[in-house]
Order: sequence, then C-alpha cells, then structure tokens
Amino acid sequence: MLEDEDSQIPESIVAQLGDETAAGVRERRVYRHVAVANGLKAGERIPYQVECVDDNGKRFRSETFTLQPLPGKGQAVSILLTSDQQNQPMSAANYQKVKETAGQLDAILFAGDFVDHPNRASEWFDRTNAKRPAFYPALQGRLNQLGATTFTGGALLQQAVLLGSLGNHDVSGRWRPESSTIKEMYNDPQPRWYAEFGHRRAMGGRDRSFESVTYDERWEHPDTAPQGERYWSYQYGDVFVISLHVNRIWRMWGDTGKASSERHLRVLQIPNNGDLEITSLIPSVPTLRSFVGWKAPSKAQRFARPSTRSSWPIRPCLVWVRTRIPFLRRLRLG
Repeated sequence: MLEDEDSQIPESIVAQLGDETAAGVRERRVYRHVAVANGLKAGERIPYQVECVDDNGKRFRSETFTLQPLPGKGQAVSILLTSDQQNQPMSAANYQKVKETAGQLDAILFAGDFVDHPNRASEWFDRTNAKRPAFYPALQGRLNQLGATTFTGGALLQQAVLLGSLGNHDVSGRWRPESSTIKEMYNDPQPRWYAEFGHRRAMGGRDRSFESVTYDERWEHPDTAPQGERYWSYQYGDVFVISLHVNRIWRMWGDTGKASSERHLRVLQIPNNGDLEITSLIPSVPTLRSFVGWKAPSKAQRFARPSTRSSWPIRPCLVWVRTRIPFLRRLRLG
C-alpha cells in the first residue's frame, strides 16, 4: 500500500516507509495474517486471543474476545448494516453509539466505501487526525490510541464477522505512483476498452485503466464466480446475503447520472410487474444505473480521451434480489 504527503501517520511509521517517488509517494508494507479455527459448533461462542512477537522477542497479547461459525437456520442474529465510513468525522460517534445500544453483534454488512482512497494505508489503520478517523480503529473502539479524546469508536469487529461489498471509493484509477499522488491516481480511471485501444495490446496491468487490488487482497469470500470475490453470497442464519460489483468510476457519454431507476428498468427491458424486485439496503442510494444497457461509443468518441471520475455515477450496491429463474437466465446470473 502507499502513503504520501497528505497522509497523517505516527512518526514511528514514517521511518518504516519506502523510498519517495517524484510524486512524493512512498510504499508501505502491509501484511494480512489468517488463522483458521476448526471444530466450532453453530450457536456456540468460544473465547480467543491474538498474540504476536516482534523482532526483538517482545510479546503482545490482545484482550479476550469471542468468535463463532456461520449461524445455522433458525438462529437469531444481530446484524449491523452500514457503509461509507470514508474517514467521516461522525463515524466514530456512530459506531460507539451502536456498541452502547446494540451491544455485541454477530455480523457487520458493509455496503462499500470503506475509506476515501483505498491505497492509502493510514486511512485503514492509523490515521492520527481524530476528525478523519481510520477505518479499523473506529470499528474496534481504539481511536484513543491515535489521539482521539471525544469519541473512540465502538469495539465491534473483535467479535463480529465483517462482510464487505466493493464500493466506488474502493476502486482507484491508473496505478502510477512514480508520477502521481494517491489522490491523483484515484481520480484517473479510464475504461478498459480505451486502455486496450490506446496501447494496442492486451489490457492487463492496473497502470492503464483502474484497479481494486486493496479490496481484492483483503477478503476471503467465495471465489468460484468468474469475477472472483467481487461477487459473493452467504446464508447467514435465516438471512441470505448477495453482494454485486456494480460500480462505474467514470460517467458514460451523455449520462447525466440523474435518471431514475424506472428509466433504467426500461433500458434493461425489465417489466416492473413483480418479476424482479431489487431493493437497495441504503434507501437514499439509487438502485441501478444504466451500466447493463451500455453501448460502445462511436468511432469519433473513441478518439476523444474520456473524462475522468466525476461525482458518483453508481453507488455501492449490496442488495437483496428476489426473482424468477427465467429472469436470472436472461441476465446470465444463473
């Protein structure tokens, strides 16, 4: 992952960063550790601790928390649906209030937009600006370790599974740390077809179009679908959760982004007669945009450099889908 001059991190971390590029970007090594707990029984929580040892042999041990396997059918569960933490000032207060009112959760469904810039490590782990709290400390109730004095967040993640969807803020533009800052890279996506056309060779490579490497490497979702872990589903107790990757990080030509969901149902040629019911879990977020009805640009448009990201043409979408099998087949979802 990366840091640059806009990062707000402890001095102890600055000394560990890689060499600075011409754009002022420095690499920061981030490791993910995975532990597997076997022999768990549905409905039963067991205690656990995490212990690590540094290079000098010093041991660090967490408090004692509890974990459980996926709940079975009929088991009551407590689930928090949230999204768009994005280092927002009141996120710590919100999660602290959840802990105070709801107590221990079983799961957190996060409908995208975890942070503002996905490749900036400090936005996830240890941003020292209490007014723009880091993601994990806010959901772990430990912002006081980073200087927060009013709200410290809620200790939620230590005992609840986190299931996340890919949001538009979790997708960054072309990977160019040698010549662009983190924010400039984030705001510089290009369509796949344009990347292929411009280079006249295979598209591959996150430096030519856009990428979601930080999200892709963070999860252990089922990856049997063609798009891997960007699309997933879980049976969580009596709740069936489906997550779809429906983000576009640039606007198509002629799309003002203000069209209603009814218009896009017409674009999709979906009769609004009960064959399809798509309900956004965030009431204020439009359900769908016209990404399925996208048409290739004209020859003249192909030679015009497409505009970069502006606003949010489509928001992260973590949806319930109840539909008939024939419709699923028309959309090639089954």
